Amino acid sequence: MKVLVHSEKRDLLLEGIGVARELGGEVICLSWEEDVLKYCDRLYYPKGDYSESKAVSALEEIAKGEEVDLLVIGGTKRGKEVAARVSQRLEVGSITDAISVSKDGGDRMGYGGRVLERLKFKRKPGVFVIPPGKFEKVKKESGDGELIEISPKSDGKIKVIEKKEKERGKVNVEEADIIVSVGRGFKKKEDISMAEELAKKLGGVIGCSRPVAADLRWLPEEHWIGLSGRKVRPKLYIALGISGQIQHIAGIMDSKIIVAINKDEEAPIFKNCDYGIVGDIYEVIPLMIKNL
Repeated sequence: MKVLVHSEKRDLLLEGIGVARELGGEVICLSWEEDVLKYCDRLYYPKGDYSESKAVSALEEIAKGEEVDLLVIGGTKRGKEVAARVSQRLEVGSITDAISVSKDGGDRMGYGGRVLERLKFKRKPGVFVIPPGKFEKVKKESGDGELIEISPKSDGKIKVIEKKEKERGKVNVEEADIIVSVGRGFKKKEDISMAEELAKKLGGVIGCSRPVAADLRWLPEEHWIGLSGRKVRPKLYIALGISGQIQHIAGIMDSKIIVAINKDEEAPIFKNCDYGIVGDIYEVIPLMIKNL
């Protein structure tokens, strides 16, 4: 069996290689980082800068030339785009946000974690898209892998005119052990400082629901947790003034402990938490800070 692995993020690439090693067979990688060769049986190393179009073209060519059985692609925003385009070109199915994988198919959670979907591929190669942090990184080096330099070409449909670095904060909610997350229960942007103080006391970081980042723009997108944002796996997740719609629950379902604080006792978040407090966040948060 041959497994083709790709991600533009190194950590996620190593997680994908870990998945491939567990499945057995040859591990073939597409990466713009040459030093990952030590983990692969064969590394296709492109020349030039990374682009989604180049990744798609290279993956299609490698998959056909190597006659691979499976593709494992990291589930970043770029990775999901690449996976969708590769699946279309190869005319095969893909399983996004896979939580378990096998030679024939895999599992993923559906409806915000309410059901487990068990899916099988109809034809080869099947495409897995794995979420960040779900699988263990490869630890053992494979030894002498083969390096193959390639020059993938863009499909020409997109022309890059200019690149600008996006301003990024220092927050990485995907790697945080403790997250204090804010929702529409906060009346104004300045009030988020209460949650920030609580997070600081706990040694955690600030997250938020979709409306806070996408609609109100009170926090940058890197804080956004949910189906369209980041999926997190902290040891402790505290939801402040978050109703708990299915899209948000999908992003926090792997948390070890979920604590919810909301004045609406009928809020859906209470059906998806380990501990719930029915109360006004403007009264509860100061008490929590005082007692820490």
